[in-house]
Amino acid sequence: MKNLILSLPFLWISLSASGQSYKEKQTVQMIEHTIIIPKGGSLEEALRLTKEWTENVLRKNDNFENIQLLLSDRKRDTISLMVLYKYKLNTARNTDEINQELIKRHWPKEGAFQNFIQQLHRYINPKQNKRSVFKELVIEKPLKN
Repeated sequence: MKNLILSLPFLWISLSASGQSYKEKQTVQMIEHTIIIPKGGSLEEALRLTKEWTENVLRKNDNFENIQLLLSDRKRDTISLMVLYKYKLNTARNTDEINQELIKRHWPKEGAFQNFIQQLHRYINPKQNKRSVFKELVIEKPLKN
């Protein structure tokens, strides 16, 4: 996957130099999380918390067309979780603002969200996240050999 991502800028340069027709579409954001299983924790608990966040906030946010989760090898104590966020073409509202509304709706009790995020951060340290933003590339004319 990293090879594909790293090669895209070179493809872009190659396309523009060769006169090929292409356009950029939706923004795709990729965040790679490192899941570390703490003493007394489990992968199942980490994935349950991840699912709760994904289903109740991310997938209900109208700015996203699609959320995809990718998991690395699960035979170690440290696991990579890659989250791909495909944004809709036209978004009228701020994504974080919508997330805050969804958080208040799903965790309405005082301190409930703080408790949830504290549990999630036992497994995923946000300071270790790696974030990249791309534009989807659509090639309109076929490449000539």
